[in-house]
Amino acid sequence: MGVESVLEVVASQTGASVPALRLVLSVLLGYPIALIHRHTLYGKNRVYQHLYFILTGLFLGYYNYGSDVIHHIITITTCYAVLYISPGSLFSVAFTFIFTMAYLLIGYYLTSTDSYDIVWTMPECVLVMKLTGLAFNLYDGINPTKGLSKHAQSVALTQIPCPLTVFAHSLFPLTFLIGPHFYLTRYQDFVSAKFTEKESVNIEEGVTVLLGFIYLGVYQVVNMIYSDEFMFSDEYMNAPFWKRSFILGVWGRSAFYKYISVWLLGEGACILSGITYNGVSDSGKSQWNGCANVSLSVFEGATKFIHYVDSFNINTNHWVLENIYKRLKFLGNKLVSQAAVLLFLAVWHGFHSGYYATFFMEFIIIAFEKDFISVLEKNQSLLEFTRRPYVSMFTYMFLKVYTFIFLGYCIAPFALLSYSKWIRVYAAYLFLGHVLFMMWPLYKIGVVRFVLKPQRSINNGKGTTRAHEE
Repeated sequence: MGVESVLEVVASQTGASVPALRLVLSVLLGYPIALIHRHTLYGKNRVYQHLYFILTGLFLGYYNYGSDVIHHIITITTCYAVLYISPGSLFSVAFTFIFTMAYLLIGYYLTSTDSYDIVWTMPECVLVMKLTGLAFNLYDGINPTKGLSKHAQSVALTQIPCPLTVFAHSLFPLTFLIGPHFYLTRYQDFVSAKFTEKESVNIEEGVTVLLGFIYLGVYQVVNMIYSDEFMFSDEYMNAPFWKRSFILGVWGRSAFYKYISVWLLGEGACILSGITYNGVSDSGKSQWNGCANVSLSVFEGATKFIHYVDSFNINTNHWVLENIYKRLKFLGNKLVSQAAVLLFLAVWHGFHSGYYATFFMEFIIIAFEKDFISVLEKNQSLLEFTRRPYVSMFTYMFLKVYTFIFLGYCIAPFALLSYSKWIRVYAAYLFLGHVLFMMWPLYKIGVVRFVLKPQRSINNGKGTTRAHEE
């Protein structure tokens, strides 16, 4: 029985698609690829290393997408030609960004269906960031300015790398299919054998792989009980409100676990290769989080939505922070810059309405939380009350339930994609998230006046006391 036949059998038993299983298998193939490089090529001739990564990356691309891998070759070749002819120019930055995004969006238009598609546009997403990031790195290195962030200075390039380096970085087999993105300077240091520390790498890699399989297993079990189709079924719509809330939270969290599991499995291969080496901590321990795409402690311990943003898809969020948000500083409006970032992320994901609905909700929820917290912090008495032992425990539990349920509410359009599906989930939950978050400016006045009334300090000669502002 061939590999494809085995995948078909597994797919029929688990409900997973063959392309999804093929992708997971490709991620696991990263481990022997990393081992072969580590024990035969690491620290050796860089040309051999480049060729090894190019060939293995193309192999995995062809295995998953067949002849469509030509799209990636066309994208890299075109961008390299422009960057070679005009390195460090605004034209090269604009061209690279517009060309890669246009190529990606045309790909979405030609391949998208009503479900989540595992096609060649998936690695093309990563190429948008790698190649546009390269264009920005050259621009920052050739045209240095005082306003550059420390990170931008650390990844800046003063000259265009050789084509083998760019192709190997773009097609790096351990991150080519699903990411995460990392800058070309990290790849250069890696093939130059600057990452030589090996302390605790086996432990870190083993723990990451184990966690990857655990999260994958949890996702698969939940998906068998509460599938995407179940979420817009009559059974869900007619369930009691408390049950709908619970199911929404469980299903929504498992939707994240699908991505987390694959990222962890891929990160394990990256750790094994050594490319994740991130220096030594203050305690003297080697760090292997250079390509980490999720922080499990922050994600699982979240009590605010900003915790989810900070802990999930870390490298993508960092890329948009450095290359979109900070570069829009000249607008002088953080809210506009944040909106531009979320609009880019929605477009970058595709044309499905669900992407735009989810990122819109993220924008609204984060804005609500920031404003609510700023109002709350003006009432010191209430803050001190919430920090009392028993009250703080109740507050913590309330915030966990709040983030648990509304994470599912927020991710529902992203997971279901089409309007006809995700609108039923919102209708089943009475659009409560929209009412709670979008209507905040309308009921904020009442909340501030009667619940979170600001206080001011008064000096009565005997010490400072607090009084409500009238």
